[in-house]
Amino acid sequence: KSCSVEEISDRTGIPNGKSSGKVVPHLRYLQGMNLIEATESGWYQLTPFGKVVFENDRSFSDSLTAWCCHAFMCDEDNGAILYREIFNYLSACHKTTRQEIVKCVSQNLHTKVDESSFSPFFGFYTNESAFGDAKIITISQEEIKMSNPPMQKSFIPMYGAIVCFYLEKYFSNREQVSSIEFLKRTNLSNIFGIMEHDFVSLLE
Repeated sequence: KSCSVEEISDRTGIPNGKSSGKVVPHLRYLQGMNLIEATESGWYQLTPFGKVVFENDRSFSDSLTAWCCHAFMCDEDNGAILYREIFNYLSACHKTTRQEIVKCVSQNLHTKVDESSFSPFFGFYTNESAFGDAKIITISQEEIKMSNPPMQKSFIPMYGAIVCFYLEKYFSNREQVSSIEFLKRTNLSNIFGIMEHDFVSLLE
């Protein structure tokens, strides 16, 4: 079932006024995580992935859910460009400081990004009600570190599903695609902070 912004506001209690409206920013986050999509009428409905999460882990208690949503949140087309650039930087250095992230991401985006713009990101990845339990990043005093992605067997279907999603999205008219081309187009090596040969070995 699809819902309008007003109906979502009524059901959730999240305000939708001109000065206090917070529904639309929440919806953008959910769209970025590939949990919902807009219909032609401008209403919103669950995506196929969103339905799976709603039926199996609506409380975000499983870190597998968080890692999936994290991958979509950093997507080039529908994700958040700031988040993607942060992980591009983190995957290169793995640990840094908040000040260095602000400086380097601003340089990469060729614009000055106010430090306050990064607060939702850090809250999102450290709050237990969001991605905090998955520990995709960890913060200790001033040091911010990107965690190694989960390698246990229970996560392999997640990697496989994400690979299938992007094969369909970017390479649907191709019979073959190299791992180098795939990872470069999708940026998954940076999103997960994983080397090409490690990612390929996961799928073998």
